[in-house]
Amino acid sequence: PASDARLVWCGGLVSDGERGPANGVSIRTIEEERYRIVDEASGRVIEEVEASKAFWEVYPGAVYLNQARTYLCKSLDVESRTARVRLADVKYFTGTVDATTVTLVQHGAQRHAYPDRPGPAHRRPQFPGTTAQCAECEIRVTFSAYHKIWQGTGRVFDTVSLNLPDVTYKTRAAWIRVPDAARRECEESGLDFRAGVHAATHAMINALPLFLMVNQSDVGAECDDPQRGHYKPTRILIFDRQPGGVGIAERAAPVFPRLLRAAIELIEECRDCRGDGAGVAKG
Repeated sequence: PASDARLVWCGGLVSDGERGPANGVSIRTIEEERYRIVDEASGRVIEEVEASKAFWEVYPGAVYLNQARTYLCKSLDVESRTARVRLADVKYFTGTVDATTVTLVQHGAQRHAYPDRPGPAHRRPQFPGTTAQCAECEIRVTFSAYHKIWQGTGRVFDTVSLNLPDVTYKTRAAWIRVPDAARRECEESGLDFRAGVHAATHAMINALPLFLMVNQSDVGAECDDPQRGHYKPTRILIFDRQPGGVGIAERAAPVFPRLLRAAIELIEECRDCRGDGAGVAKG
């Protein structure tokens, strides 16, 4: 009770209708740069979204969900970081078509770029028991379009071009290089090597919560594009989706071998249930 002499308020004066200090601290966003989502009819701010994640949520034509209500995004002002939405009754949802490029910043950390080839004796692994590495990286996401997808069937019925600025930020990445022997074995077996690497990365992200207190949405996967002109070693790479990183990559790199084994077990169990391993890869 307020009359209890053992309780001492030390937060200063209470203002704005006797609201507590917690009301001035956002628990949903930790970035300073945010986009406001405004209800076009009432002018009320529905939500604030971090700038690094905003373009996946709101863009002209996007279906936006908030507290069980469906909105349609009518406009997006990048300069003022404001999206305007209105209530809508639609039977579809939307999803962006985007491409992510991962560029390692600290090239000196790549002590074992080619673990299947002999190297100088002084090159020691960054972490004991694994050739996995962790370093700073730069993420660049390019948006080209968005899909309209029926809720009932999951079928894409329309694709609309999208003109948004690239999203760039620095974060932390953890990766392990896939040896050339794996590529040769896939080719000999008639399997798509690049698709397999991408599926393996997503399978490992699915296994990540078994070892770390993370949400799968907090982690991104590198998708190799063969049409890009520059060369880089084939690798299984994950990165923190939060700018600056939140420690996921650093904690994941030392347990990469265990993560890979757990991912294989998930795929095997999925195959036993469905007859294939597609479920984990799609996750």
